[in-house]
Amino acid sequence: MDTFHRSFIRRIALACILISALTGLAGLLLEMVKMDRMAESLARAEVARLTALHEGSEPPPPEALGQWQEIASRSLKENGLLLRVYGPQGDLAMESCAPAMLPFARQLRAKLMPIERNRGAGMHRFVLDGRPMVQVRQPLADSHGRPTGILDAVYLLDPNAVALLKGYIQRLSLAALLSTLATGAVLYPLLLSLHRRARKFSEDLASANLELASVLGSAIAQRDSGTGSHNFRVTLYAIQLGLEVEDPALDMRALILGAFLHDVGKIGIHDAILLKPGPLTAEERMVMCSHVERGVAIIESSNWLHLARNVIECHHERFDGAGYPRGLSGRNIPLEARVFAIVDAFDALTSARPYKPPIPLPEVLTILDQEAGRHFDPDLVARFGRIAAKAFRDIGGAAEVELQARLKAWVDQHRSFLHTDQSVTWKSLAGPLVSGPKTLEGLPW
Repeated sequence: MDTFHRSFIRRIALACILISALTGLAGLLLEMVKMDRMAESLARAEVARLTALHEGSEPPPPEALGQWQEIASRSLKENGLLLRVYGPQGDLAMESCAPAMLPFARQLRAKLMPIERNRGAGMHRFVLDGRPMVQVRQPLADSHGRPTGILDAVYLLDPNAVALLKGYIQRLSLAALLSTLATGAVLYPLLLSLHRRARKFSEDLASANLELASVLGSAIAQRDSGTGSHNFRVTLYAIQLGLEVEDPALDMRALILGAFLHDVGKIGIHDAILLKPGPLTAEERMVMCSHVERGVAIIESSNWLHLARNVIECHHERFDGAGYPRGLSGRNIPLEARVFAIVDAFDALTSARPYKPPIPLPEVLTILDQEAGRHFDPDLVARFGRIAAKAFRDIGGAAEVELQARLKAWVDQHRSFLHTDQSVTWKSLAGPLVSGPKTLEGLPW
């Protein structure tokens, strides 16, 4: 299952959970509002009874309270648990408690909203002995609207109504869950099709960009050495070493692009210096070294080619800090540049150049070992030493057309990683690539 499928399924599952929870919560709140209104209407009815009995006197006379207490007792048997009447100053004038609640009267009173906190209309939900209850507070007033007291009424939410509410919420949540799943099932094929089209377009674009980079790199190599084979060899060597390193910090896209474009800045170097058969003067060497800055400037404006910057800018740095242009040392040199520096030197030493014949493989490996810790990352040199012989047999003597075919086959096999910023699973990149002086000083790479 690829990343898109996992991501889509996770998002659908998350959407189902969220929508179901929100729908259930909305249903619960709606039903609670209905219950609150029902409790409020009952409390208002008690207020109306009491007001009718004392005919607006302030406070309600004792005879009115007595009559109302008899009425309240009958009302409590049907609807409520506790009814209280307070005077205008908040003093308790009368209380009537349902017989079933007498054993819990003290706990019930402790749960009530204090009269000191709020003397206006209000509502307070709470749970007592596992049973949901609601307290409704209503002000009492005479016929002129002047406050005469306060009524508190406590009601037990009907267990049958609570059971019905739970069932309703469950059905509502389940309906929302099924609706979301059905919507996801309908949209999935469409989104999958769109994703595949977008992915193919992106992969094709990435492949086209890589082809352009290889053409540009080959053009520079043709001008420098008369052949583009060097670029293809160092790219294939770099891939082999990159797979051997297996470091998530290594960006294979940057390494491949950098391998093609490492000397792109040489396009700005005059032929008299670039192709000079003899040694360069100090001034000419400064001009030659400027190809690094020129190369960075060339790719700077391209988001895609900008990936190659680490290799272009830093492949002439040395592990001991004696390189150029920035004098970086150790692991301050980007990993892609440290990898490429080894394979670039390896190909330069094992290949024939106008100024030297190819150096035998054992001597080249000895040179690399000698330069480990000075010119190159010693850990990477050791890793390259394990694969160098086989890589050289497969790649070193191959014709340019064969090298192109091998690289294209590998890129086509792993093209998906070229267009994504996600980390590469190294095992998924594993696969076959289809199958002078004897020191590093003075060599033009």
